[in-house]
Amino acid sequence: MRVRHRTPSIFSLSMVDVLCCALGCVILLWLLNAKQHEDDVEERDREAAVLQEKARTDREERDGKLAALRSEHDLTSTHLSAVRADRESAYAQLAALDARIRNLEGERTTLLADVAKRKGQVASLSKNLKTTAARVLALESDVRSGEAKLAGEKTKYASEKERSDSLSKRLAQREAEVRERGRELEGARKAQSAEQARVRELQQDLARRTKELEGLTRNLEELRSVSRTVRLTLAAREKELAAARAYREKWELADARALALDKRLLERDAALGVVSRSIVTLQGEKKALQSEVVRVRTANESKFAGIALTGKHVIFLVDTSGSMELLDENTTAPNKWLEVCNSVAQLIRSLPNLEKFQIIAFASTTAYPLGNEGRWIDAGPNAAGNALKALKAIKPKGGTNMYVALEKAFEYRKLAEAVDTVYLLSDGLPNQGPGLPKNSDSLSEERRGQLLGRHVRDKLRMDWNRSMRDRPKVRINAIGFFYESPDLGSFLWALAREHEGSFVGMSKP
Repeated sequence: MRVRHRTPSIFSLSMVDVLCCALGCVILLWLLNAKQHEDDVEERDREAAVLQEKARTDREERDGKLAALRSEHDLTSTHLSAVRADRESAYAQLAALDARIRNLEGERTTLLADVAKRKGQVASLSKNLKTTAARVLALESDVRSGEAKLAGEKTKYASEKERSDSLSKRLAQREAEVRERGRELEGARKAQSAEQARVRELQQDLARRTKELEGLTRNLEELRSVSRTVRLTLAAREKELAAARAYREKWELADARALALDKRLLERDAALGVVSRSIVTLQGEKKALQSEVVRVRTANESKFAGIALTGKHVIFLVDTSGSMELLDENTTAPNKWLEVCNSVAQLIRSLPNLEKFQIIAFASTTAYPLGNEGRWIDAGPNAAGNALKALKAIKPKGGTNMYVALEKAFEYRKLAEAVDTVYLLSDGLPNQGPGLPKNSDSLSEERRGQLLGRHVRDKLRMDWNRSMRDRPKVRINAIGFFYESPDLGSFLWALAREHEGSFVGMSKP
C-alpha cells in the first residue's frame, strides 16, 4: 500500500487565532504600560507641582521678610542720616552761638571799661566844677568886700577931703583890682557853663551806653536760652541716634537670618532641581508625542477654509456689487452678504501676524469703509468688530470693476510698509473696467468677463505685481462666494496660483 504524504500547511485557522491572541496580548500589555507610564508621569508632575508651589511659597515668604527688613533698614538709615545731619547742624549752630556770645561778652567788657572811664571823667569834671564854684564864691566875696571898702573910702573922702589925694591912688588901685576880679569871675562863669555842657553830654552818652549795655545783656540772655535749647535738642538727637544704632543691630540680625534662609532655599532649590531633571526626563517622551499633535493642530488653526493665513500688511478687496445679495439673477440670498462680512472679520481675527490692514470695497468704483484712504489701519483688539460693523452698513449695488480695485490695492506696494498679502472676496467675473475691444457691446456677458479677467491678470503679472529688487511679490488669495460659472472658478484659481496664493470656493446654502 502506497503511503500518501499530506502536504504540510504552514498557517491554519488555529495558528491565526494564536497569532491574533498573542498580538492582542502584546497590544494590551503595551496599552497597560503606556497607561502606567502616563500615571507615573502625572503623579510625578503633581509631586513636582507641590514641591514647586512649596518652594515658591517659601521664596515669597522669604522675599517678603527680606523686603520688609530692607525697607526697615532703608528707613532706619534715612532716619539715622537725618539725625546725623541734625546733630551736625546743631553743633554748627552751637559753635556759632558760642562765638557770638564771646563777641558780645567782649563788647560788653569794652563798654563797661568805656563807661567806667566816662564815669571817672564825669567825677573829675564834677570835682573841677566844685573847685571853680568855690573860687567863684570867693571872688564874689572879694568883690563884695571891695565894694564895701570902696563905699567906706568914699565916705571918708567926703569927710576927709584933705586925704583925697592920698586915697585917690589907692582908689584907682582898688578899682583896677575890682575890674580884674570881675574879669576873672566872668571867665570862671564861662568855664563853669562849658563844664556843665560837657557834663550834660557825658551824662547823655552814659545813658546811651547804658541802654546799649542793657540791650546787649538781653541779647546775651536770649542767646544763652537758644544755646540751652540747642543743647537739649542735641541731647534728644543723641538719644535718637542711640535708638537708630539699636535698629541697625536688629537689621544686621535680620540680614543674618535672611542669609540663613537663602542657604536653606538654595538647598531646597538643589533638591527641586534633581526632581525637575527627573521630571524633564520623564516628560521628554510625552512632549515628543504631543509635538506632532500640536504641529497638526497649529497647521489646521492657521488656515481659513484651506487658505494659509499669512501676512503682516494686508489688503482686503471686498466685492460690493449688486450680485453679492443674489444666488442668481432671479433669486435673492438674504445671508450671502452677511457671510461675506463675517468672513472678513474672521480673517482679521485669525491672521496670527497681522499688524496693519485696509479694506477696499469695490463695485463700479472703490470705497474705504474704515476711512484712511491711502494709509494703513492698526490691527488692534477692536479691528474685526469695527470692520464687521462698517461692512454691514454697506448696501451692495452696481457692477464689478475689479481692475480699479486691484489698482488701488497695489498703490500700497509703494509705501515704506508695503502690502504683502491681498485677500480678494468676490462672486463673479469683472464686468466693468478697461480691457474690452472697441464695439464690445455685442459681446456676451461671459465673454466680456473672460476678456476683462485676462486683462486684469496681464496687468498684475506685467505691472502691478512684477518682480522688483527692493519689493517682494504680493501674495493674492481668492475666495469665491456662491458662484455657478466654472469660468469664475478658473479665473480666481489662476489669479491666486499666478501670485503664490490659494483659492477656495464657498458653497451655496
